[in-house]
Amino acid sequence: MNTASPLSVRLTLFFCFALVGMGFVAFLWFELFRLVTFSLIGAAVVAHAAGSRKSRSALSISQGLVNASPIYIYALISTLWSPDREQALRDAVYIWIAVAPAIALGVTLVRRYTFLQIAEGLAFLLLPFALQAAVGAAQGNDPMLVGNLTMRSLLGSAICLISPILAGAWALTRRPRFLVFGLIAGVFAVTMESRTVILFAMPAALLSVYLQDRKLAKQIVWRWTLPIIIASLLANPAMLARFGSEGTNLNFGDSVIDELALPSEDRTDFDRRLTTFTATAAFLEHPLFGHGYSSVFQTNQNEYGLEISAHGLIPGTLGELGLVGMAVLAYTLWRAHSAAKAALRLPRAVDPMLIHFIVGFWALILVGLFHQTIESVFFGLILGLLMGTRPRKHLRAALQSGGAQPHQQTSAP
Repeated sequence: MNTASPLSVRLTLFFCFALVGMGFVAFLWFELFRLVTFSLIGAAVVAHAAGSRKSRSALSISQGLVNASPIYIYALISTLWSPDREQALRDAVYIWIAVAPAIALGVTLVRRYTFLQIAEGLAFLLLPFALQAAVGAAQGNDPMLVGNLTMRSLLGSAICLISPILAGAWALTRRPRFLVFGLIAGVFAVTMESRTVILFAMPAALLSVYLQDRKLAKQIVWRWTLPIIIASLLANPAMLARFGSEGTNLNFGDSVIDELALPSEDRTDFDRRLTTFTATAAFLEHPLFGHGYSSVFQTNQNEYGLEISAHGLIPGTLGELGLVGMAVLAYTLWRAHSAAKAALRLPRAVDPMLIHFIVGFWALILVGLFHQTIESVFFGLILGLLMGTRPRKHLRAALQSGGAQPHQQTSAP
């Protein structure tokens, strides 16, 4: 049972997630991705040390890493047949070092805090980004990170994960702070000019509200949908053009290569289409095991002189890891989903916020249609959270036999 005071829990999670957010902002300023890794490790240590519930965290983290690792292990193995093995191995190790601390943080959090507490902590992750945006606007720079594609992709993943969690927490508790942070996430979603975020974050948030309170969801649809759309277009008129013919091109054929001769401003969706073309060609040539991790990036770099990695979970995974890699990825996702589903079957053992974390998980997977989700720190975080929900064997046995019921998690006020 949770015995720590609500204030101490809130301060701990505020520090943990604000630290992670500051790691990303520091990466933006100093271009040192290791700062993100250090911030994740620091957050995991603090979360473990200040946790309010007893947990065999070392064993839990080890189990979580093992459960989440198949796709990353296969990526490491696939470097053996990548065009440039040394570069591929370096990239695969780099990604694992970045994602592993996020998985560890997720497992630690779910073993020591309630989902509602974690949701409140996740909201604080947005504060450093909001501060950076304010400073950028004051300096006349790029406040919404439109120009920084790496940071934009990372923040977009965060928005798609966090939005439904905040929406579900607000529908459950009606606490204003969840609505305020949700509005901050909405401002980022509208102004960062990412079609992916708009297509998946907002519907996922509405789905979370619907799962928690159907009447409230219907009220939002009938009373607020049109005003929100109008306000979004007024806030960023260029957003509509991103969905039009001038901002979208679905041609992935051989003619993509001919566009290399055109000026960059005359190309539409070129990076995404080129990487899809490269990944498709790699898959057709090596359908079973793929061309090896990082091979799409290497092909774009060596043949076209462009440093562009695979855009999209499906073409990237099929092109680099093949059908075997796609099966391993599907197995990893199934393990995470089945762990959370098993926990949902034990209503006394979890709080009602778990369903909203599952919605955020699948919203992030949908983002993977257009981005490299498995390389995202936020994918590692939610993977750790869901993997860590798997009920312990003795708990499942006690419930199935009608024995003593576990204490229900208490929510932070």
